[in-house]
Amino acid sequence: MQFSCDGYGIKNIIPGGFIPFNDDIYSYLPHVRALADKKAYRYDVYGRFGLEFAQDIRRKACSILASQDDFHWEGSLQLKRYCLSLSEVAQSRICIDLPGNGDFCFRLIDYMAVGTCVIAVRHHTQLHVPLVDGMQIIYVRDDLSNLIDLCKFYLEQDEAREAVCRNARAHFDKYLHREQLAAYYLDASLKLAQ
Repeated sequence: MQFSCDGYGIKNIIPGGFIPFNDDIYSYLPHVRALADKKAYRYDVYGRFGLEFAQDIRRKACSILASQDDFHWEGSLQLKRYCLSLSEVAQSRICIDLPGNGDFCFRLIDYMAVGTCVIAVRHHTQLHVPLVDGMQIIYVRDDLSNLIDLCKFYLEQDEAREAVCRNARAHFDKYLHREQLAAYYLDASLKLAQ
């Protein structure tokens, strides 16, 4: 599930996609999507991160976002209960994704499931159906030097931001929902067995 963009040169090692943090998301989705669809935003830019993994970049991003006064940053280096976090995601114009134990973090899939505009550090791993910068996700420079500028741009460009939201949710539904992933795994296994 952390499939290198460079590949492995071995036919039977294929991208595994990625999964949400918790299976409970499927019971929460109708509520949090309805909340997101109201577009009654409480937060401009959102992100909550633990410090178990990727401490340096998480501290740096949160520091950059907390020290600006161009928009409302709702985030911290402390996590909240899962259902509360999803509710906050649904009420945010932009959500920040940062690496976890690997380039992909469960948070990214949760954001996409809700259908939010994600600004992320570029992944060096890929999903089985890769994300496209500017379509389902917005990539920031590795040094985060354009993080504030990207946030400001997508906060001002409602149409562009909402397109990313729609595309992210559609990508989740078509390729990352547990039923879609199960079908992909079965199909890939059968093809590799032939």
